[in-house]
Amino acid sequence: GEQQRVAIARALAPRPELLLLDEPLAALDEKIRREMQDELRKIQKTTGTTFLYVTHDQEEALTMSDRIGVLNRGRCLQCDEPERIFRFPRTRFVASFFRGCNVLCAGLERRQADGSVLVLAGVRLPLGVRQEREGMQPVAIRSETLLLGIEVARADVVLPARLEKITYRGVYRDYRLRLEDGQELSATLTQRLDLAEGAAVEVGLRAEDVVLLEDD
Repeated sequence: GEQQRVAIARALAPRPELLLLDEPLAALDEKIRREMQDELRKIQKTTGTTFLYVTHDQEEALTMSDRIGVLNRGRCLQCDEPERIFRFPRTRFVASFFRGCNVLCAGLERRQADGSVLVLAGVRLPLGVRQEREGMQPVAIRSETLLLGIEVARADVVLPARLEKITYRGVYRDYRLRLEDGQELSATLTQRLDLAEGAAVEVGLRAEDVVLLEDD
């Protein structure tokens, strides 16, 4: 941590307009890394220097940035504000870059008056807006937006599924599910549900939480 501080101070001494930081905190333990993240944010705001921050840590990218660019094979697939790129990815690669994003295949039926309809695992979900595309399409659904237990009552549609695995991760749990068409997805909840692995469950889904991806 001290070595990182010295290196950053040395780099800032000439007052550069742009500072490249390539995985600067990768070798630090979690506690010191979080402290350094806060310190770097303060330094950037104080000096006004533009930081180009390279990281493979998704949480760090969201924490540190005003804008995020996701690169794949030298191409920038999406550059946007952290919350928008997290909630509204454009491609499969961007969606899968952030942990907890389910990428599924669904049918899209184009309607004239009442908008398009998404068909996922045999269940029809009206989207409320008309899409120009139709046929099988990739969609992204964040795991924390899926509804289980009593929260299913708030859903637009309910999907039958089987609970395959529960993973305890401290403040939250991941519920691994398999839909009737064989596709897998995960739901992330902070509360503990009285469910057993192998049980039949209902998964709630809201139209506003479904993102149509641009690639086929």
